[in-house]
Order: sequence, then C-alpha cells, then structure tokens
Amino acid sequence: MTQELPAVAGDAIDARPEPAPAEPVELTPVAEAQRIDVLDVLRGFALIGILLMNIEWFNRAIAVLTMGDMGLRDLDHGAGFLVKVFVEGKFYKLFSLLFGMGFAVMLLRAEEAGRPFFAWFARRAGVLLAIGLAHSIFLWTGDILHDYAIGAFLLLGIAWLRTKPRFAFLRNPQWLLRISIGMLIVPILVMSAVGIGSAVTRDPTDMRERFALSEAKRAELERAWPKREAELLAEARKIAPGDVGEPPEEDEEDAGEAGDKVATAKSEVEAPAAATAGKPVPPDAKATDATKAATDKPSASGKKAKDDKKAKDEEKLPAENWFKRREYQTKAIFWEEQAMTSPSYAVATRYRWQQTLESMGGAPFFALFLLLPIFMLGWWLVETGKMRNPEAHLGLFRAMAWVGWPFGLVFAMAAAILTYHPAWVEARGPDVVTQSLHWCGQMLLCAAYVGSFVLLLRKAFFKRALGWLAPLGRMALTNYLTHSLVFSTLFYGYGAGWFGQVSRFPQMGLVLAMITTQVIVSRVWLAHFHYGPMEWLWRSATYLKWQPLRR
Repeated sequence: MTQELPAVAGDAIDARPEPAPAEPVELTPVAEAQRIDVLDVLRGFALIGILLMNIEWFNRAIAVLTMGDMGLRDLDHGAGFLVKVFVEGKFYKLFSLLFGMGFAVMLLRAEEAGRPFFAWFARRAGVLLAIGLAHSIFLWTGDILHDYAIGAFLLLGIAWLRTKPRFAFLRNPQWLLRISIGMLIVPILVMSAVGIGSAVTRDPTDMRERFALSEAKRAELERAWPKREAELLAEARKIAPGDVGEPPEEDEEDAGEAGDKVATAKSEVEAPAAATAGKPVPPDAKATDATKAATDKPSASGKKAKDDKKAKDEEKLPAENWFKRREYQTKAIFWEEQAMTSPSYAVATRYRWQQTLESMGGAPFFALFLLLPIFMLGWWLVETGKMRNPEAHLGLFRAMAWVGWPFGLVFAMAAAILTYHPAWVEARGPDVVTQSLHWCGQMLLCAAYVGSFVLLLRKAFFKRALGWLAPLGRMALTNYLTHSLVFSTLFYGYGAGWFGQVSRFPQMGLVLAMITTQVIVSRVWLAHFHYGPMEWLWRSATYLKWQPLRR
C-alpha cells in the first residue's frame, strides 16, 4: 500500500550549531528557542495536503488506490483533478524530507553532546512503528507511519556504516546527495527503458493491428462482464465479513510458476490444482497434456511454463490485462466495502488486521526505494547547513522554486490529463508513460514547495501571513492521527456510515472544517502545553521518562 500519509519529522532543526560541551550532557528535546519556523510551517502545509489526498480513501476503497475515479463530474471532477496535479504524491515526499532533516539534527546533536545515539534512535523508530501498526489496525489501513519507521531503521544503518573505516567516504555529505539522486533516478530510468523497449518492438502498423484486436476483445469482454461480475461477487460473498479471500484464479495458460505451480484445464467452473516441484500431482480428469507432462518432469516443464507464460504475457492484449485486473479489484472492493460498511467495529478491525499483515510484505521495499533516498536528501540539506542557514544558500532554493514550478506543473498536468482523458483510457495507453510523468511532476513540485516556503518566509509579511501553519505542524502526529479517528468514525459503518456517500467536492469542505478546527485547537493547546499529546507520548517513550507537558 501505497498511500499519501505524513510521518512526523521529529525534533526541529537547530537555529545554529551548538558548541560541543565540555562534559557529555543528556539528550533532551530541542528547546523552543532553537526551532526554525519554516519547518513547522512546512509540516503544517504538508498536513493539509495529506488530508486533501487521504480523505478520498476514507470514502472509497483503498483497493483501487492507484486508479482515478472515472465517474467524477463537474465540481467533483475539478476537485479531483486539482488534487491529482498539486497534491498526489507530493506531500509524503515533503514529509520524507522533513523526516530526514529531523534525523540529521538528532544525529548531529548526539555527536556534539558526546552521547550514544543508535540505541536511542532505534527506540524512537520502534515506538513510531508501534504507533503506525496500531493506527493501521484500529483506525485506517492507509497508514504510512510504519513505513517511515522501517525507513528510519535503514537510515540508522547508513549512519552506522559511516562509523566504519571501510565506509568513511559516507562521512562526506556529498555522498548522501549522490546516492540519493542515484536512487531517485532509477525508477525513471527503469520506466523509460520499459517504454522505449515497448515502443521499439512495435511499429505503427503492429500497434494499429493490436489496437483493433484489443478493442474487439474489449467489446467481447464488456458484453460478458455482467455475467462474470455476478460470478465474482457470488464467490466474494462466500467470505465472511471482515475476511479477505484469494484473488480470482488465473486461466490455465496464465497459471503456473516455474517449479512450484502446475495448472489444470478449466471448464465452466474453475478447478485449479498445484504441486511443488518434484511432487506428483493427483490425476485429474480435466488435466491437460501439458499438466501431465509437468507432473512427470517438473523442472523442465517448470522452465517451459515460465517461458510460455512470459511469451503469452507479452502478446496479451491490453484489454485482456485490464479485465484481469478488473476481476481482482471487483472482489477486493467488495471485501473492503463489506467490512467498512459493517456496523461492527470488530469486523472492520479484523479486515484492517489482515490488510496490515499483507502490506508489511511490501513495506521494506517502499521504505528502501521510495522513502530512504528522500530521507537522505533531507539529511544532506541539514548536514551541509542549507536548512540551518538558508540565507547562505538562496541560489539553491531559488532554483528549486523557479525550476520546480514550471516543469513540475507541466509533468503533473500531462499525467493527470492522460489519466482522465477518454481517448487514453479507451486506448489502454501504456501506464509507464503516466507513471513517469507523475514521478517527475511529484519530485519537481515537492522541490518547488520547499524552495518557495524558504524564500517567502524570509519576508515579514509572509511570515505573519503563514504563521498560522506553525502550530498545526508542531502537532503534526496528533493532528494526523486525529484525521483517522474522526473520519473513520464518520465514514465507516460502525459510525455515521458515510462510506461512498460524500462526493469529491464536498470532501474539500470537510477538509476545510477539519483544518480550521485543528489550527484553533493546536494554537490553544500549545499555549498551555509544550507538545501535542501524541508527540508527548512519543518523546516520553523515546527518552524513557515522562517529559514535562504543562508550561
């Protein structure tokens, strides 16, 4: 799962480096006088973007997270389009930068204080992991805090490597930048290679022929879809509310992984059978000759099945691939809606538990390939002094704003237009194109947001005009979890039952109401307390002692 959610960046940036004390001192949270307002304002701004993105997925099945809502009209479509251009994918990257900055500050302060850091930060990440998992299970499966926690452990691993002579080169912060940029470019290179490979191997005549065949196949599958959908929903209803079944079975030509799966033929009713490599498959009247051969010679047949599957996948028409995904999503959406509209909190929690366990399988990859490089960029921005002394690096922030805005908007708008345009959708346009455009737009607009806020907040007028975001950002963890508490209660069946009932434009009104309330509450709360309630619990668990809460 991938979702657009915040993780708190941790302790704020020091206003200036502290001189190393003569005597080691105990690590404590950053004093308020040492905070830089721009980071709190950025957190508050990012929190608004996070909610603009996430509110859709309290009202709609997360099973279709990567798909645009093609049923939007008028103001609803306008709201959805603007969120896709300006919000989607940009704000978890912004929070990732802030998280990396917070890590760098804490690491530098520990080194300056002469205190151990690794066990302390591991405890901090462990507490965040527990908070994230509890959030995912008991409130909302779109949680990303546990992904941030896993990324924090990876970040800690890099810091540990820097202490080893063999990896001494990592102590040069420029290596953080090089590694980070290299990792961020990899997805673009991979998607570009896939796109170029696909384009080179298919000339215009071939593409026209395949398009005609695909459209004919699509029309055929559309005619058969009502019956197929009824069959899928009948199968899905056999699963108890709150549980999740297996994905729809594949065709006999698609099934079969090398060495571990052997497919049987199918009639009107699917009858799959499988065996591990080297283990005989029981005789089946419906088994094909290929299946029997695979039973006798598992290793050779396994390789042949893999090659045949690869060849068939390459030749499979776009319409066939689209309907295969649609089959799985039909069941997945039903199971999620069944759980989220149930009046039983236990049913919803059982579903969230299963989805959380499933999502943990992909969490390390998400943390490694998507979060870690952005964490490292934030680390680099602090260690090189760019965020601690932005006045000395205004050229960088101007470049982020002046390059990020025009190019980021071009990429983001192009991706959003293609996502929603009927001609592209009907043609089953290559996903790699929109994915590449989305990725470039997200990175550039994230840079534009950071550069713009750093530049604007140098002016007294903008510092006053945007200052209301700072209390919101200082309580980002509490406010983020409050979003889930409030909206899961409003949308899910055990609460007000609004699931699927609030269209996209009215959702923006709910965001406005929530943010307005939180700005007021955060300001009042911080007038009487040092931290938000969840920030206080997180810090207390990290430092292994209760932190002072009241002012």
